[in-house]
Amino acid sequence: MITKNSDPIGRILVAEDNPLNQKVISHLLELWGCSYLLVASGHEALAALREYKFSLILMDFQMPGLDGYEVTKIIRRSTSLNNEIPVIALAANALQGDEQKCLQVGMNEFVTKPIDKRVLFEILRKYLGSSIESTSSLIDMTVITKLDKLDMVGESDIVVDLINSFTLTCSERLGRILHLYSQNEIAALSKEAHSLKSSARVLGAKRLADICQAIENLAHSNATMAPSALLSDFSEVLEKSLQELGKIRASRLNPGKST
Repeated sequence: MITKNSDPIGRILVAEDNPLNQKVISHLLELWGCSYLLVASGHEALAALREYKFSLILMDFQMPGLDGYEVTKIIRRSTSLNNEIPVIALAANALQGDEQKCLQVGMNEFVTKPIDKRVLFEILRKYLGSSIESTSSLIDMTVITKLDKLDMVGESDIVVDLINSFTLTCSERLGRILHLYSQNEIAALSKEAHSLKSSARVLGAKRLADICQAIENLAHSNATMAPSALLSDFSEVLEKSLQELGKIRASRLNPGKST
């Protein structure tokens, strides 16, 4: 949900009347850390545009009443609304010519349902730039997208498998790192951080990897003691990274369900 005073960067208006599609889209946007508002009709979409500022619209083009075509036409002709806002068409049971029709009325992209999360993520990143990445700064979703390309038909989800493996070993690794810190064993602490850094990068846990790199660098800087603030940041980022990876895993095991 959004507020009038919240930062409009990355804020998305979702105009979709189907409850199941609403759940799928909202789940993905929450997973990526996006701020959004759901409306169920073209009239509600126009009302929201008059009251709030948005960076992008996800628009079902077949809504009853005032449909996505007409809403987009009104937006593009308007002098009081942001008539240059990117509008992404969402289409179920699309017919030949529908995509061209959407583009002709001023929509920017055409996405078919059921929504491919990789396609939607890339489109959002195209129009929102670094803002979508900053809202999900713990996990680099482009890494997850690349891992998806390694999947083979009939095999288990490689991302889920990797997250499971990473999660299972993290508790033990955290224990070792905290123990080595308490014993001030800088060289061994550096090696342990290096190992965790490599695993974190495989899953796109970039902030965790960066902190592991900082811990690893202690050995190269001839430090005689690890800063307590660094270990505190490490513990916090590790916990939050595991939470975000858990959301990604849940979204893949239970697509369309909120976490």
